[in-house]
Amino acid sequence: MKIVIIEDEPLAQQRLEKLLLDIEPQAEIVARIDSLETGLPWFEKNPAYDLVIADIQLADGLSLDLLKAAQVSKPVIFVTAFDHYALSAFEHLSVAYLLKPIQAEALAQALQKAKSFGQPLDLKQLLALVRVDHGGGYQQRLLIRYGSNLKAVPFDDIACFYVEERVVMVATLDKRNLAADQNLEQLEKMVDPSKFFRINRKVLVNIRAIKNMQTYSRSRVMLQLEPDVHTDLIVSTERAAAFKKWLEG
Repeated sequence: MKIVIIEDEPLAQQRLEKLLLDIEPQAEIVARIDSLETGLPWFEKNPAYDLVIADIQLADGLSLDLLKAAQVSKPVIFVTAFDHYALSAFEHLSVAYLLKPIQAEALAQALQKAKSFGQPLDLKQLLALVRVDHGGGYQQRLLIRYGSNLKAVPFDDIACFYVEERVVMVATLDKRNLAADQNLEQLEKMVDPSKFFRINRKVLVNIRAIKNMQTYSRSRVMLQLEPDVHTDLIVSTERAAAFKKWLEG
């Protein structure tokens, strides 16, 4: 089986490839695509593949746009942290929909289904679904893994996201700290920008969690959150003006 991987996170791509080859040792990864810009030329020149495994949201747009432009008709397995409303629709309209972090058993079942999947991929309907979800509202919950468990945490219950030793942590309003699988750039795309603001390179805060603010050097602002989070809570100079405007709504 010749497989195309569309994924813009290097670690996620490496983990997916390892899982694939553990499950299907004879599989051949014929392309590793990380953007719409590089993906379209590849599809135009390489029609010989059997399956696409694609993250929906890439840094430069939706992989669905790429698949539509390339007129992909082969089976597609979608892998992402998309919301639960879309889950049943994606399972119905594509081979499978796998939530990150990918579990080996779920991937194995999806690969087996792909081998006999005869339904044409309705990219137009899937694109409409994604754009309704992202245009009419924002993702409501974040799926988080802790130990062998999975938990869907409402974004409204999250105080902030912050980077600690290269890991993105989720600080909840009820004083829990959990690790996220996404980076801050991806999380920024998921949240409602009227509720969350990226105050600096390492922190994305929920307005509900801001307890106090005070002026800092060079027109910057220092935040105090509730619950307290032990990280850099100073709004960067380049974001200070936008932050104050965001506070005003």
